[in-house]
Amino acid sequence: MTTTTKAVGACARSIVHLTRGGANIQGAPANDDMIRYGQEVRIQSNEFICNKPLFLASQPVSPLAFARFSRNQEVCLLNKSTYNTVWKIWPADGARSVKAGQPVLATDTVCFEHSAT
Repeated sequence: MTTTTKAVGACARSIVHLTRGGANIQGAPANDDMIRYGQEVRIQSNEFICNKPLFLASQPVSPLAFARFSRNQEVCLLNKSTYNTVWKIWPADGARSVKAGQPVLATDTVCFEHSAT
């Protein structure tokens, strides 16, 4: 993801797809296609970025994997859907336990927690 001072609106680099990343959340119907708070998801890039799917991934800090300038956990795009590409979706405000299992609305402000770390 990149940032800019201009408000350019939606463009290929800022549009992503959320797909389910793991087992269905407890209490949700098995055939439910909604994404719910607390559920594991994958964040996939727009197909116009590259000719193959790219997934937002993160790796724990190690001697071989770290962010170049901050030396913190590295976040990048991978072309494989490994467990390092799985995130949990949570509300940005309020208690997580209250919203767990409720559908995520398009207008909600959310945050993502890396599942593997």
